[in-house]
Amino acid sequence: MDNKSTFGNFTAKSFQKTRRKALAIGILALLAVLCIIVAAVHYGRKNEAGAKQEQSATVTDDIKDKAYNKTREIVQLVETNDIDKIIASFDRSTRQALPAEKLLAMWDRAQRQFGTFHGFEDDTKVLKKGGAIMTETTVKFEKINLCLQLTFDGNGQIGGFFIKPKLF
Repeated sequence: MDNKSTFGNFTAKSFQKTRRKALAIGILALLAVLCIIVAAVHYGRKNEAGAKQEQSATVTDDIKDKAYNKTREIVQLVETNDIDKIIASFDRSTRQALPAEKLLAMWDRAQRQFGTFHGFEDDTKVLKKGGAIMTETTVKFEKINLCLQLTFDGNGQIGGFFIKPKLF
């Protein structure tokens, strides 16, 4: 009988510990969910404020025209393979990050992976992102169409040069 009561005490204590652990895990899970909800609400408010601010910061036709024309100029330089002029239009940090040899290597990789370069679509879009102007133009390759994304700083220099998947 003494063994049974010892076993019973052990089982009861073990059950209480398990119950406390389960309660603690449940509370932690609830706190995690609350944190996620608070973060989502905060992030949503931040995005709403950013969207309102972005809507109020209109892109004038003059800025759009300059970005569009600069993009068309870069497109022509890519088509004629004039790397030096492309690099000259980069800002200093982009020139350091993407020197001529890296730009050529990127272009060669793209053609090996996606086939022969067939040119550009005349579908350049101009967008305002923060303090910069961004353009997107379709790049046609043999196997797939990609997007050339250029980001311009306030001086009209290219601060970002990306070839990325075309989403639409």
